[in-house]
Amino acid sequence: LCIYADEIIIDGCTVYFNELSSEQKEEVIELREDLLVKSNEIKDQLKSIRYKIQQEMRKETPDWGYMDDLNKRFFALQGQLTNELLKYKNKLEEITYQNNSKPNSLTTID
Repeated sequence: LCIYADEIIIDGCTVYFNELSSEQKEEVIELREDLLVKSNEIKDQLKSIRYKIQQEMRKETPDWGYMDDLNKRFFALQGQLTNELLKYKNKLEEITYQNNSKPNSLTTID
């Protein structure tokens, strides 16, 4: 999902960023920045957990209970990241489709 593009492709339609109203552009920019902050925080946590898993696996006798807890946290964070991306996509659709006052700014991709 490319969040800094001149074109926003949603469900086979292209929305051109420069054809959005000023209000829509501001909403999209804020939405993009919010997603970046949230996703980067989650990705940092995922990296940290991945590192802890690698460190534990290097031990002669890894603590499998601890590993299980780390894996649960890891998969929960992956789910959280997916949910943030879905919320972004849904809000982006709401901004560009439902609030679109300019004609011809939605074009179908063949």
